[in-house]
Amino acid sequence: MEISVSGKLSRDVADDAMQIIAALQSAMERTGIEAIPTNLRGIVYFPMILSPDLGVAQKDNRSFSRSENAEFVNIGIPHESWISGTLEDRVHFIVEGLRSAILQTKETKIGRQAKAEFEKNLDEIGSIMIIQLRNAGIWSNRG
Repeated sequence: MEISVSGKLSRDVADDAMQIIAALQSAMERTGIEAIPTNLRGIVYFPMILSPDLGVAQKDNRSFSRSENAEFVNIGIPHESWISGTLEDRVHFIVEGLRSAILQTKETKIGRQAKAEFEKNLDEIGSIMIIQLRNAGIWSNRG
């Protein structure tokens, strides 16, 4: 199953969030998580981190595209939590959003055994992401 990650982000969080999303995509490739068999062709995950100044409602939702056999999932991350969070917190927010997107998918699309495999891989992915971001040196002076 292909897992695509994009984001719905306000400007003040976009740079950091996109670096973390890139690390997520890299870590997913390293673990082979997309090789886990499912009845879906893909999940498109949109973490939403929007400043309250925008005045936009941030609601979690999902939709299914029959023609693409894919779930599209928006998961909100509280802006203030993101702003005040450490690197580990931010990685956790992104990974937990993906975990939620996968685990809340109907079992006819992602079976129980596949969900357990995803869970195992997601635990590993979070650790890989933190190491990768720290080694890149971009987080050396941040939380």
